[in-house]
Amino acid sequence: MLHHVLHPTDDPAIELAARYAAAEQPCAPMRAADGPPAVLYLHGFGSSQDGDKAVAMRQAFGAAGAAFASLDVRGHGASTGALRTLTLTRALADVEIALADLRARGHRRPILFGSSMGGLLALWTAARRPDAVAAVLGLAPAIDMLATLEKRLGPDGMAAWQADGWTTLETTLTRTPMDWPMVEDLRRYDLSALIDALEVPVFLLQGAHDDSVDRSAVIDFALACRPPVELHLFGDGDHRLLDHLAALPALCLTFLRTRGLLAAAPSAAAP
Repeated sequence: MLHHVLHPTDDPAIELAARYAAAEQPCAPMRAADGPPAVLYLHGFGSSQDGDKAVAMRQAFGAAGAAFASLDVRGHGASTGALRTLTLTRALADVEIALADLRARGHRRPILFGSSMGGLLALWTAARRPDAVAAVLGLAPAIDMLATLEKRLGPDGMAAWQADGWTTLETTLTRTPMDWPMVEDLRRYDLSALIDALEVPVFLLQGAHDDSVDRSAVIDFALACRPPVELHLFGDGDHRLLDHLAALPALCLTFLRTRGLLAAAPSAAAP
């Protein structure tokens, strides 16, 4: 596996820690114009590309014939930059750098796999760049990140955040100060616009007992999208779905192969 550094065009001094693992035995592309299949993994808020889901998916997709890439967005993991100044726009710019790196390696339409905030990044990237994304796999995607923050902090907490210019956000993975421009930036991203713009196949995996992402918002989103989004709901699943980690790769691979987005791995191909 290759460990390398990418540099955002808006701030070349920033170092984005990235990884690229070639497929064990590359399967044939479903469309020659897309180049060999690849998956780009996008982590959640406060997480990194070292998480358990990234490791499991890297192994599964590599064995299935797809290259696997990942990165730590600014302020996360081994990348430089401050987490407190995170905005969705800034994170999307980091995703674009990773896509450009994959295109340089011949992967012209990779599959995006996003967890939590990474799922939101994957969906917005696909909506904006259907020519550059083959499909989206989303694990507990933070569909309406702003609404989640507003519910968690309440009106008084949001007002104090705006007045002070910053607040402290705490999740199961991190506790960090966060600047107010994050909220102003999230207000630029309209959920109905995302629904209208999505064209690529989408597969979402969601836990019914998620205490970080509203399952109803994910279900409503899936029902509203055209073309329809496929949703797998785990009745006993939480936000991270680690209790179902062994099942996730097979579900994703089945979706991709059923939709004609990933060929069978060479070792499994019929003679």
